[in-house]
Amino acid sequence: MKEMNLNKELPVVIIPDTILLPENNMKLKIGKTTGSEIYSRVAKDDFYGIALAVKEPNSNGLYIESDFYQIGTLIKIENIKEMRDFYQLSVKIIERGKSLSLIKQIIKLSMK
Repeated sequence: MKEMNLNKELPVVIIPDTILLPENNMKLKIGKTTGSEIYSRVAKDDFYGIALAVKEPNSNGLYIESDFYQIGTLIKIENIKEMRDFYQLSVKIIERGKSLSLIKQIIKLSMK
């Protein structure tokens, strides 16, 4: 893994049950409400974000810091298309890294 110093807070994108391999691309199909929320968060940071996996998904979607694995993945949303019933995201997977801390009710993640 190459060393990166991203001393910046980025939006968190929760991607359950998915393995993200660095230097790859993937397409994600996301529900309308969640897709719209992801878009508004990552648009503020040049479409970069941190993808985190949860240890055990829950039905209400509310999580605390201990629900997440400590390794996050730097991603860039390269394209987002609004479809009739969902959003389709084209995601570039850039690099994995250890999360430093989650703040602001799991909205932001600092990562180096």
